[in-house]
Amino acid sequence: MRIDRAPPIQREVRRAEIADLMVRAHERRRGIGRGLVECALAWVRERGVERCEVRVASLNAEGQQFWRSLGFGDLMDVLQRRL
Repeated sequence: MRIDRAPPIQREVRRAEIADLMVRAHERRRGIGRGLVECALAWVRERGVERCEVRVASLNAEGQQFWRSLGFGDLMDVLQRRL
């Protein structure tokens, strides 16, 4: 979890980002990830941040489902090109 400054074209100048969240496969579906995210979001709310971003691979169906179940939704597409 980190707080940084968004580009000045955005409405919110400060934003939070959950850079990494991992729960071992055999420990999943026990509320561990959800609990960690809820604590992280409470921490940034206390600091006056109104938006949180997370990056999840488009082919990571389990990750997509997890984040969407917590209320996260599409913001922008990130395109890449292998060189």
